[in-house]
Amino acid sequence: METTALKVRTDVHLARRLYHTLGVCIILALYSYLPRTFMIPLFVGFTALCLFIDIIRQKFPQLNQRFTKSFSLFIRQNEIQNLTGMTFITLGITTIAIVFPPEIVKLSLLMLAFGDPISSIFGILYGKDKLVGNKSLQGTVAGLVACTVVAGIYFLSLGLYLDRIILVSLVCGIIGAVSELLPVRDLDDNFTFPIISSALLWLLFKTIGM
Repeated sequence: METTALKVRTDVHLARRLYHTLGVCIILALYSYLPRTFMIPLFVGFTALCLFIDIIRQKFPQLNQRFTKSFSLFIRQNEIQNLTGMTFITLGITTIAIVFPPEIVKLSLLMLAFGDPISSIFGILYGKDKLVGNKSLQGTVAGLVACTVVAGIYFLSLGLYLDRIILVSLVCGIIGAVSELLPVRDLDDNFTFPIISSALLWLLFKTIGM
């Protein structure tokens, strides 16, 4: 398959963004309604499967070609000979599900589902003022707004921080924006975003109480 037919990171790539949001929302729903003792092994098993597929397909060119063709709607050029975004995101989600309390995991997943893709879309379409690498001021602000909104909805649904919901939601929005903006070597932000945001949310809630 021609690699030029695949999208690159600087493309809007709406199919991938929608797949990202829908996939994370499904994971969030499962995590919210099924026992944690069931979900953790499921996350670990699925992550191991994704890693296995990525490793095996790269060892066999014909298999990799068939894989790339089958998932051409979602995969990027740089993922042909590397781990896919799916593998990175499952690694990140599995890590936070093991390490952090459920309330933090759920909010982090919400911000990952909506804040990360919205930031990317706005950054690609309107990002004129670069901050870090390809990350722009416009994309960062869009991500901040998205994460603030989802945090506010989350707190309202739980009846938390109602007396200071705007302030706490805004801090969560800043956490989401920083998590998306902050570079960690060459690691994929599908992996780093949930880990950084969960760690910062944990510090926030330790400070103000939950």
